[in-house]
Amino acid sequence: MLTYNFLVQVANSYGLSPQQKEVFLLKFGENKPNDEITKQLGIKRDAYLKRMGEVYKKFQINGHKRGKEQQLRGLLITKSQQQSQLESDITTVPTKIVQALQLNIGVPKSGLQKLAQQMRDWFDTLGYHFERYQIEEENYFEWIINVPIRRGYKRILIRGIEEVAEIMDVVALKSAVNQKKTDEGWLISLRRISQAARMEVKKPENKECLFCYTFDELLDRDADFSCYFNWLENEVKLRRIDKTYVPLACTKKEFEPFKQQKIASYHHEQNSWLYEYIDLWLNDPGKEHISILGEFGIGKTSFAFHYAWIVLQRYRDAQRRGLERPRLPLIIQLHDLAKVVSVESLFSEFFFRKHEIPLPGYSAFEQLNRMGKLLIILDGFDEMSARIDKQQKINNFWELTKLVVPGAKVILTCR
Repeated sequence: MLTYNFLVQVANSYGLSPQQKEVFLLKFGENKPNDEITKQLGIKRDAYLKRMGEVYKKFQINGHKRGKEQQLRGLLITKSQQQSQLESDITTVPTKIVQALQLNIGVPKSGLQKLAQQMRDWFDTLGYHFERYQIEEENYFEWIINVPIRRGYKRILIRGIEEVAEIMDVVALKSAVNQKKTDEGWLISLRRISQAARMEVKKPENKECLFCYTFDELLDRDADFSCYFNWLENEVKLRRIDKTYVPLACTKKEFEPFKQQKIASYHHEQNSWLYEYIDLWLNDPGKEHISILGEFGIGKTSFAFHYAWIVLQRYRDAQRRGLERPRLPLIIQLHDLAKVVSVESLFSEFFFRKHEIPLPGYSAFEQLNRMGKLLIILDGFDEMSARIDKQQKINNFWELTKLVVPGAKVILTCR
């Protein structure tokens, strides 16, 4: 079922090194046992296990050894089936272009645990070092991080809370900073900061060493999307989408197993058009991707821009009020691209050249996507694929699926 050519293609798309590719192909292509693989490659068992561990890491597979093998084999079979379906009717993009390839199953985290995990992941992405000091209480946590500066590093005490940050939290932060003799103290709230707390950190004796941020404001320090926001606003006005947009209706087909027939759900004027359906999807944590299919000229691009603009208004309103923000809408027009060399090159062009967004690097975008901070809108897959051959179309498809990870939300428009 898993052909050699298919496995080579997948190995290349996931960036496996030559050594990793060797063990991957022998294990999943030829189904050889571990002892035969080590003998054929002339390597020790530890070296083989290390390579396989790197392979599982590239595919983001976690768990016990045997469980990892079963997970990866299941993932490969799913991908092979999806590619067979795509190749059988390459002119039509499937309604569900991407299926969730992993299940994020576990005990639900509290808001404070979620904040701590996301902050730690973000600081790791930025290259900050964590000292051993760590306190975890029911309603707050504290760390000390080292932030690189021009000559050495700055020691910063972090105090994270889930609820509204109030003046008593600033007092507690100041006490901890004095006790641990750090250079600065940051109070981070998942929700919002009270006016009294913001005024307290602005006092002359505090303004150089104490700072209050919501988590979204913390992200703003290193991920400023202002130029992109201005571009999106201007693009909507240039296209007169804010004045002349006509709402779209949509049909969602479902299969009724007992009657063995398809049944359609309609979203039109009586239930807020296509907007309501996309809003419902956006709030469903189990659905990471949706395709919007329609004929040429029906208004898919106008909808993409109008919906991104509407979400941007919600985002800016929450930003202005200091509340937890919705996802940030990023619209990518695929008709400008003949091919996707890699998702990294696509978004590097988008962030660093087209919109001059000062992200620390592509890994920062990946982290924002995993944290559920982005709404990625890929507009016009058919317009991109019309100018390329069948194999490049398949390559583009697999490359774009890398955006669909747990926590992500991706919209794709296509004929």
